[in-house]
Amino acid sequence: MRFIQDLLAFGSLFAFGITEACAGAKPAINSDYTITVNLFGDNACCSAAFGKTVMGNLGTCHTASQPFGSITEAVGQGMFGRNIKVWVWADSSCSGNAVYWDISNQPSCFVSTYPASFRSFKIDVLLPILDPKLTQYQGTAKELQSAENEEESAVPVLHQLPASA
Repeated sequence: MRFIQDLLAFGSLFAFGITEACAGAKPAINSDYTITVNLFGDNACCSAAFGKTVMGNLGTCHTASQPFGSITEAVGQGMFGRNIKVWVWADSSCSGNAVYWDISNQPSCFVSTYPASFRSFKIDVLLPILDPKLTQYQGTAKELQSAENEEESAVPVLHQLPASA
């Protein structure tokens, strides 16, 4: 029961939204099997992008050179249909509570409404939920294995659907 309470309480901690405030901040598509992201220090993708990263390997953690509050992405066609998400963390090692969203080629800025900035990010797949009653709990392969072994100490990862602007 405590796990469910913690899971529900966690839902109010993080939120990501979409805005189109600063068009043109989206990076170019690098190849069919990569996702390219631009990182921004502000919460609107209006400042100059300070980091551009091309990701092709699932599960590889990337640490930003400075905290970021918003992100844009460009997705190669080969990445769609594979249940791949972009994940972000407040810490610099892709651990702890995460926020993730579906990959997209919409001209949008993913904006944090969380009071702290983010420091690390990666692309990874989303696996089936552990318990059909917990429709919001989902995680990466490593988190799923950990949760199966120690359900009470598993870190919940909530699917935060970006709201349309």
